[in-house]
Formats: sequence, C-alpha cells, structure tokens
Amino acid sequence: MDVYRKAEYAKQILENPVFAEIISKIEQDIILKWKGSIVKGSEYREELFKEYEALLRINKVINGIINDAIYAKQKEDEREALR
Repeated sequence: MDVYRKAEYAKQILENPVFAEIISKIEQDIILKWKGSIVKGSEYREELFKEYEALLRINKVINGIINDAIYAKQKEDEREALR
C-alpha cells in the first residue's frame, strides 16, 4: 500500500466520530481511575499512566502516517520543480 493510500485511511480513522468517541471514553475512564487511585497506590497509578501513554501513541502513530504522506508530497513537488 502506498504512502498516500495509507494516509487517506489514517485520516478517515481520525475523522471517524465512533473512533473519536472510543478514544475519548478510554481517556475519561483512565482519568476517573487515576482520580480514585490514591488509595490503590503508586503501582496502580503507574499502570494508568502506561495506559494513557499507549492511548496517546495510537494518535501519534496515525498522525505520523499522515505526516509521512505530506512529506512525500513535498519531496515530489521539489523534484518536479527541479525538472
């Protein structure tokens, strides 16, 4: 699959309202658990932090795919301008 097709799929994922709702729900759940974690200790908070970092990584990877296509397009445009 080429970089542009992957970017289009990635954009569709980010713009999908169900995906956005899922991400928001998971984030809210993590935050609510964290707020109630004082009694459960630092190990539990560390696990919640890891969950939150994994959630952020999902968006980072999807945006990276989109950025790869933007970069590829810029490079193609530069090569085209040199012709």
